[in-house]
Amino acid sequence: MKRRSVVLLPLLLLLTASPAGAATGDLGHDISYPQCVSGGPATNAPTTGSFGVVGINGGIATYTNPCLQAQLTWADTLAQPPMLYANSGNPGSASTFYWPTAGARDPALCVNPTSNTDPGCAYDYGWHVAADAVAKASALTQGATFVKGLTWWVDVEIANSWVGNGRTDAADVQGMVDGLRSAGVAEVGVYANGNDWPAVTGDAGLGTSAYTRGTSAAYRTAWAPYFAPKYPIEDGPVWFAGLNDLAGAQARCGTTSLTGGERLLAQYDDPDSAYDGDYRCADRDLTAPTASLTAPTALLVTTGTTKVAWTASDAGGSGLASYDLRRANAPYNGGLGSWAYTRRLLGTSTTVTSPSRGYTSCWYVQSRDAAGNVSALSNRRCVIQPLDDRDLTGSSGWTRTTGATAWYAGSFSTATRLGATLSKTGVRTSRLQVLAYRCPTCGAVTVLLNGTVLKTISLASSATGRAWFALPGFSLRTTTVTLRVASSGKAVRVDALATSGVV
Repeated sequence: MKRRSVVLLPLLLLLTASPAGAATGDLGHDISYPQCVSGGPATNAPTTGSFGVVGINGGIATYTNPCLQAQLTWADTLAQPPMLYANSGNPGSASTFYWPTAGARDPALCVNPTSNTDPGCAYDYGWHVAADAVAKASALTQGATFVKGLTWWVDVEIANSWVGNGRTDAADVQGMVDGLRSAGVAEVGVYANGNDWPAVTGDAGLGTSAYTRGTSAAYRTAWAPYFAPKYPIEDGPVWFAGLNDLAGAQARCGTTSLTGGERLLAQYDDPDSAYDGDYRCADRDLTAPTASLTAPTALLVTTGTTKVAWTASDAGGSGLASYDLRRANAPYNGGLGSWAYTRRLLGTSTTVTSPSRGYTSCWYVQSRDAAGNVSALSNRRCVIQPLDDRDLTGSSGWTRTTGATAWYAGSFSTATRLGATLSKTGVRTSRLQVLAYRCPTCGAVTVLLNGTVLKTISLASSATGRAWFALPGFSLRTTTVTLRVASSGKAVRVDALATSGVV
């Protein structure tokens, strides 16, 4: 029998990006357990085509195709790298495999495992089915590194068990996508036809006829109490299933895809073969987009929020899809910590909470296109949240004034005594700035590093008000920073000290 019998089974597919030289219109075939006969692929594999798609499972997710190794070995002899697929589905609480227990976070929160409409339980099931598929493929002669370097697709078809509503069954698919990617698979897409995809993922209660890029926000809102998608379904490519002939496959490649992702393959009934044919819609867009941070533009921030903005471009033509923002913080006495990610941002700016006093925050951005390509890290931009005067240790001779709303953090320190000091020990720094008050009768302050004079700042000025005074740069060090009054009987008012060892 042809793959047509297998089209009625939900699948998870594994596919590589087109290598250099792969042309639009390349033809291939798919093969699985229905073609598994004595003697293996040597007696029943297709003899034409530039690529092959091989099924991992034997009809349902927990079974293995007995000819998997032999069929993958056959596909690996073709001009293009092989593809793999495996079963998916949502059997609900009746499942004896992988269904979670109440309160489990494995990794999503499963609230009610007796319910077939709990999105967290369905997500967990999909996650573990995906892990099982990766284990099956990784055990082959080609090995884990080989199979994980390929792109995997989640095949969605109504012939398998789908007992939930659209948001739950879509959560199962999302769990498979996230499970595969988290296991190290390079890329994951969707295999389905135009009837099965909306039948499985459509949800009248959410006001949607199918899960797509345009409706995904409604699903994510419904899923939010249980999990947040790591790799949204619509960011992966699409293989459209079950077309009547090659002309139909070619025509389908020019239409909107099921999810809004890249149209990559179209499957058709090949009259010249015992197997279904697969038509490559186009050369893959393998060109990574670019991204550049444009804000913040100021080095210092004294407010509660910071705007981070960026620009991006996509020379490959797939279209920009989303952005990943990376952020790390450094305290005044240490280096940058681990990088945290805000993924899948849809705009080109976001407002973030400013760092705590004495911290430096740095950002990178990466852009992502609809083909799944990710840009290199952008330029880095950082901001410093200064230390307040109250964060410095004062000697005798200083007066603290609080409740001063016009001043940074609502306070400032004043001294007129020659030699009075404000200091901070253990500062890891290569750059300093002092925020102080200047006026015609103001005094002077000397900045020292471990007792060595860096610069003396005169605050005497015809201008009146607070101003930032930048100190000369110096090599990175951990030191004691001291501000020492260098005048007598003249007021020195210090508001803040900005320091950073990463800018």
